[in-house]
Amino acid sequence: DNVNAQVTKVTSIQTTYTDDKQATISADVVEKLKSMEKPVDLEVSKLNTDNTVTYTWKMKADSIENIADAEVIDINTKVEVKESATNPNDEKTINELAKKDNNVEIKKQVVEFAHNGKLPEKTEVTVAVDPALNGKTVYYFHFDKANNELVYTGKADVVDGYVTMVLNHCSDYVMFDKNVCSHPDPEITGAKAPTCTEDGYSGDKVCKTCGDTIETGETI
Repeated sequence: DNVNAQVTKVTSIQTTYTDDKQATISADVVEKLKSMEKPVDLEVSKLNTDNTVTYTWKMKADSIENIADAEVIDINTKVEVKESATNPNDEKTINELAKKDNNVEIKKQVVEFAHNGKLPEKTEVTVAVDPALNGKTVYYFHFDKANNELVYTGKADVVDGYVTMVLNHCSDYVMFDKNVCSHPDPEITGAKAPTCTEDGYSGDKVCKTCGDTIETGETI
């Protein structure tokens, strides 16, 4: 074999930081990654003093390449995960929207991003969460302050104390260990009319937003 014919291709760039002053990916860096002849994935992690990972951002090469020129901006990767929102009014609103009271046990984590705006499509943000959530499925919602809504965004399993959210933009998000979706857009699925030889089925009422079955149908 001709060793000289073997070419090593860089497919990703990985970097870490410990100081929040280093948290921002500048627009210049994004532009350079976007214009590379062979785009690469970008992975940025914040480390604690003991070298454990606080959070990690992963941006796919094709998503970076497809950022519109007008949308190339600085991206501040700083993230804070808390049991309660920093703003007491936000905390109250979140609990009201989630119908969270003292009689219902719902564990939550508020994820506050320093960045506010669009991201490369399907950016993966992995954050450390409360160890009590380990092994559970959490549901994450965009906290839309302007419209006073919790907008269902996705769900993910907590593995080894970490959760990965897939996002297209940054603002504030809230994770819950139960699905608190308000089911704003239900639809009937699986309905079947009866025939002379077979029973029919009224169909299940399913939320188009989160995919949960709200109401199970019945034989007709």
